[in-house]
This record gives sequence, C-alpha cells and structure tokens, in this order.
Amino acid sequence: FIYHVNKLIGNTNFITSVGNDNDGKNILSFLHEQNISQKYVITNDEKPTGKVTVKLNEKKVPEFNIEENTAYDFIKLSDSERDKLLTLDD
Repeated sequence: FIYHVNKLIGNTNFITSVGNDNDGKNILSFLHEQNISQKYVITNDEKPTGKVTVKLNEKKVPEFNIEENTAYDFIKLSDSERDKLLTLDD
C-alpha cells in the first residue's frame, strides 16, 4: 500500500516496525530502492518481522492469517516523533 501511495503523491511516512532478521532487512532494502522514507521504520531486535498468509477459500474469498507477537505489534515512537506526526511537521 505505501508503495502505491508513495508513487502517487511522494513524500510519504511509513510507520511500522520490522524484525532484525532477513525479512526485515529485505523490507528495508526494498523501501530504500523505492525511495520510501524509513524515518519511522523501527528495527526490533527482540521480535521477528510480521507475516500475513493469504489463502483463497472454496468460494475464492481471501482469508487472512496475521501472525501475532511480531515487530509491528511493538511500534515505539519517541514523544518528539509522535508530535511531529500529529502536526504533520517534517
């Protein structure tokens, strides 16, 4: 989603957390390659990068399985980062 928003309007802020693992490093690399700001992407040394599995049921309706207790469940911003986001001050 952030990829498409960034392509449409540019200068996006992506707020998330990734694990300090191969998946997290791949995500950070992709964001860098696409010129998407990593300013609010936190690397979590204790939790893995989250994953979502999507399967189509017998009616071809997608069902999502979102892993819990992963990095994006523990996003931590400083007070100043939070204040900047709330005032849209870059």
